[in-house]
Amino acid sequence: MEVRVIHPQLKEEIFGVKTRPHLLHQAVAMQLGNRRAGTASTKSKGFVSGGGKKPWRQKGTGRARAGSIRSPLWVGGGTIFGPQPRWTSWRWQRPRPS
Repeated sequence: MEVRVIHPQLKEEIFGVKTRPHLLHQAVAMQLGNRRAGTASTKSKGFVSGGGKKPWRQKGTGRARAGSIRSPLWVGGGTIFGPQPRWTSWRWQRPRPS
């Protein structure tokens, strides 16, 4: 069985260019960022409904201080530093003629 090896003629001005790793990194980062939806979201203490009144007075009950039933420490409370929607897509900066 005879094997033929093809040696294509490649243009030197296209394929002879030195590789620039920072541009490859930017291209991969751009593609991965554009692929993300970025829609994960949670509610913090201020956005959970309810909890406008102190559950009990500040002193004299023997219980811990509490200002809202929507505190992140409580069941049904807000989330501390939860994910928020963010914009991760971007495009190449085109060089502008001066």
